[in-house]
Amino acid sequence: MTKKPIVAARCPTFLTLFYILLAWAIPSARTHAQIVINEIQSSNDQTITDEDGDASDWIELHNPSTNPVNLDGWGLSDDPAIPMKWAIPAHTIAPGGYLLIWASGKNRIGPYTPNPPALTNPDTVPGLVLWLDAIDLNLAPNAAVSTWSDLSGNNNHAVAPSTAASPFFRANRINGHPAIQFTKSSNHLLALPHLNFNGLDNLGNFTAITLARLTSGNLTGIMGAWSPSGTANTHFEVSNPNQLRLRVGTMNDVRANSAVTPAEWALFGASMTTAGPTPTGRLYKNNTLINSKAQAPGPTSLSSYSTFAIGASDSTRSFNGDIAAFLLFDRELSTNERESVGTYLSNRYGISTPSTAGYHTNFSIAESGETLTLTRPDGSTADSTPPTFVPIGSSLGRSPDAIG
Repeated sequence: MTKKPIVAARCPTFLTLFYILLAWAIPSARTHAQIVINEIQSSNDQTITDEDGDASDWIELHNPSTNPVNLDGWGLSDDPAIPMKWAIPAHTIAPGGYLLIWASGKNRIGPYTPNPPALTNPDTVPGLVLWLDAIDLNLAPNAAVSTWSDLSGNNNHAVAPSTAASPFFRANRINGHPAIQFTKSSNHLLALPHLNFNGLDNLGNFTAITLARLTSGNLTGIMGAWSPSGTANTHFEVSNPNQLRLRVGTMNDVRANSAVTPAEWALFGASMTTAGPTPTGRLYKNNTLINSKAQAPGPTSLSSYSTFAIGASDSTRSFNGDIAAFLLFDRELSTNERESVGTYLSNRYGISTPSTAGYHTNFSIAESGETLTLTRPDGSTADSTPPTFVPIGSSLGRSPDAIG
């Protein structure tokens, strides 16, 4: 994607900054930097919260190059005299990828869970409207799945619209546990009752969490709501090679490059909220925010669509891979709630889902602004930002793809 020289911040916070400085818009040493400081928030007001539930400041790094970059030996600092004030962990940012680091002063260099999730079951999380779990399906191996029963108690069962559209129940798919195999070329999907979906009548506020594995391909959908001639369809899918994509109604796409690795089981999440001052859609992988966009979705009534489904995001975009579990909530979950659900699914299916949620610097950012410096292992400056005042609840971004 071609980077524009000056852009307004797409803040998860909800006040777009139209006065971005030229010095902020053009990173220093851009011709040599492999990693850049892409966005900052120095006065978080509950835009997003860390694993402690705190609205910590944050810094987003971006790799605009075509090669992965390992950050072992790199440093971040709010003091030009001490460029290696905080040593970045040995984390690799994929080409086109991002890394969010909390500027909280907590000084943590790895995934950290201060308190084990107290929620032991998804149905203890308020707002659960759909819970599909392959372990609870009592089917013979390789049987066609005509109905995937809803465990939420809302009777929002997922039903194949025809025999040909039925995916298949596969045993021993993930650590001895089953999963449902969808095939794009067969147009597999399971339809949800969009005209009388219990507990949810529109997609203006939701959180979707799935444990899934892509086999191959793109334009292959996890969840969708669409009409044949609709211009405000909703897609949660893999779009372009290895890119996770969310579109809700008329909202422009939220995309996360290199988020999907074929044959890898992962927790993928999508959320939309219109409850705050600025509607925002977000994408997650393994409990970690990977991109977001602040924009209203427009009307998203389920009754306005002809199809609401899992295992497909449109009539020609069936998923090409396995789904072990899928959960839908009628609101945007908090960080702790989302991670609790993710931990439950990880433990249930015996997988490890590494998270970068615990990366915290040993400094915080002054609201009035201060110089931030990103330093390479050889001591050279990869990027720096000048002191810039950022109002409460706003972030300052350099790129059209900033997490904000």
